[in-house]
Amino acid sequence: MQRISISISGIRRFSVTSPSPSSASNHVTLAGKKAFSFLDSDQTFPRNYHHQSPLYKVSSFLVVDQRLLKQVLGSCKSQSNSKSVLLQAHAHILKLGYGTHPTLVASIVAAYRRCSLSHIARRLLTRFLSLSPGVSNTNLVIESLMINRECGLAKKLLRKASDRNVITWNLMIGGYVRNVQYEEALRTLKDMISFSDIKPNKFSFASALAACARLGDLNRAKWVHSLMMTDGGVELNPILCTALVDVYAKCGDIKSSREVFYGVERDDVSVWNAMITGFATHGLAEEAIRVFSEMEGGHVWPDSITFLGMLTACSHCGLLEEGKGYFDLMSQRYSIQPKLEHYGAMVDLLGRGGKVKEAYELIESMPVEPDLVIWRSLLSSSRTYKNPKLAETAIQNLSKARSGDYVLLSNIYSSTKKWESAQKENPDLWKWLTSQEQPPEIVSSNPVFLALHKKVMTNLNKHAAPETRAAAGQPWVKGWDDFKRGRDAPISGNQ
Repeated sequence: MQRISISISGIRRFSVTSPSPSSASNHVTLAGKKAFSFLDSDQTFPRNYHHQSPLYKVSSFLVVDQRLLKQVLGSCKSQSNSKSVLLQAHAHILKLGYGTHPTLVASIVAAYRRCSLSHIARRLLTRFLSLSPGVSNTNLVIESLMINRECGLAKKLLRKASDRNVITWNLMIGGYVRNVQYEEALRTLKDMISFSDIKPNKFSFASALAACARLGDLNRAKWVHSLMMTDGGVELNPILCTALVDVYAKCGDIKSSREVFYGVERDDVSVWNAMITGFATHGLAEEAIRVFSEMEGGHVWPDSITFLGMLTACSHCGLLEEGKGYFDLMSQRYSIQPKLEHYGAMVDLLGRGGKVKEAYELIESMPVEPDLVIWRSLLSSSRTYKNPKLAETAIQNLSKARSGDYVLLSNIYSSTKKWESAQKENPDLWKWLTSQEQPPEIVSSNPVFLALHKKVMTNLNKHAAPETRAAAGQPWVKGWDDFKRGRDAPISGNQ
């Protein structure tokens, strides 16, 4: 791929000399200028505005549309003069005749909230409802507010709006789920049933079931399921079938999940995936394998999610050869290229099965960059099977190593009695572990760090040679008897 160098002057020349710049070119100009820290005033950015403001003047060549205006409003949250920029942007929007456009109104309201001008935001919403009545406009504003994470304002708008339909309620319920407010999502469904004449539909229930699954609340999952069955019930499409199988599995009722699975149509792969993943989560690998066989027999084509569930099931139950078979099957028979999560599951499977070296070889052969989860999985299996060399390799590749990772490595050195080789082979890591330059006040003020050093020094005094202990003997450590005679610090590898 050819590397292209773009300068700010080039962007400026492009925007000025283009005979008839399109809206897309304006987006390129704005985005390019926002990418540089030395933005200046020119033909696109008026001189009387702040030199880093993304605000622009409407000149004879500039084509302004809603997306460009939203970019300006979105930038107000991080500008030092954000209130001034927001007021000027709002004035331009009114001047251009976009003052009552629903999605822009929501962006303006969200910007005022971010600038601590909530009283203006509330007045704008009230004004909008009076000037632009209609359920479609209300729905557009609610959707935009939820996208901007303004759930409180969306709730106020719902209460004030005179026109509501099922879409209005669904936007609220789904918006709460996307914003990780699961309790509010279920509360809104209850309000919809109790205080309106509008009945929930399949989209309402799908969002509510997702909220129950995130909460792990079995009782409310059964409540939502019972609502679906009342008054003739709703038609169970693949989305609802998948949601029901998934929610019961995640709430711990794998029996009900299985009953739902075998009681609905199973033409969609997502339903099969939910059941396989549910069995994998509950450690029922044999059940997952049986469902996969039924899936192939029913001529349903598995996808990448299917194989991730199968690899997870095999990993949790120690089915090493079966897991290898599914990993090969996905690419050889179904032409599905493994993704990062599939490699992660295989590394975990091999590590749990004692094939630590093979797990490392798989990491080395990956076409994608391993993430921290994969390296921590290798570190954990290296500790279990006492392989300090691979543990050191994992630590070196953990760009954001936590104290618990070094505790695992300390335990490996302790169990294999290889403190001296660790000191020789990896002096930088040894220096970190013994912290010869760490001042005592920092250590004493950090309980995690203090406990880590207690663990390391305890292992040193138990297993290391005298010269090794002397090399790590800082004065502030020597004075603490519990570092020499104390018990192992109770630290988990997850800290």
